[in-house]
Amino acid sequence: MKILFLNYDVRDACSHYRSAGIAPNLSLQSGAEITVSEYKSYNGLKGYDVVMLQRPCTADALLICEEAKRLGVKVWVDEDDNLLAIPKHHINYDAYSGLERQRCIKGCVKLADVVTVTNKALQDAYMPYNSNTIIVPNALMSDKPRRKANDKNTIAWRGGDSHRLDLMSVATAINAATMRYRNWTFAYMGNKPVFLPKYPNVEHILPMSVKDYMEYMYNFAPKVLQVPLVDDEFNRGKSEIAAIEST
Repeated sequence: MKILFLNYDVRDACSHYRSAGIAPNLSLQSGAEITVSEYKSYNGLKGYDVVMLQRPCTADALLICEEAKRLGVKVWVDEDDNLLAIPKHHINYDAYSGLERQRCIKGCVKLADVVTVTNKALQDAYMPYNSNTIIVPNALMSDKPRRKANDKNTIAWRGGDSHRLDLMSVATAINAATMRYRNWTFAYMGNKPVFLPKYPNVEHILPMSVKDYMEYMYNFAPKVLQVPLVDDEFNRGKSEIAAIEST
């Protein structure tokens, strides 16, 4: 069996957990020949039995799904976020909320032979558009032993700009804790929280590649990882990768 995995960026975290990162082991276990590529490099479905589209949301992605159905190629759609419920305050709201974009997202899901999601909340969100929506949880392949927390008193947060409001929603409490627990280091990996004064026990760790981040996180081993999320429909569909990365 030959499978084509299509991603927007094979280097991002989504691909690491759901596509490019799992392809070698999945190929080994299943015996399938898996080709990992990006939408921008798409060159047709000739010779493939299955095409997996990660987070398809464009007119081009919908055309690929339609082409696959014409050719008898099975369509597998993987969704790791609720793209049907992006809140207005989210940095990507304008990119996903338009009628045309929503038509493409739903169209790809409807055409899929199977839709895989990370949890029950996402299954409930996509099930109305495809009854064959199944849960495939995130996991992390590693030959390293389970790590122990670092001796240093560190509270870490990791995330990008899309989580700015999530972090700011607890800014008052974080500021109070930072001032109170001066013997703890509050480390922020990725996005720099501009709302925090320059406390001596606050440090910012610059963004890095997913591969480097995984290695860094394993060795960094903070005692606490804080993951504040605004309570909305979109965030209720978040998976458990923060827990995976911190244990």
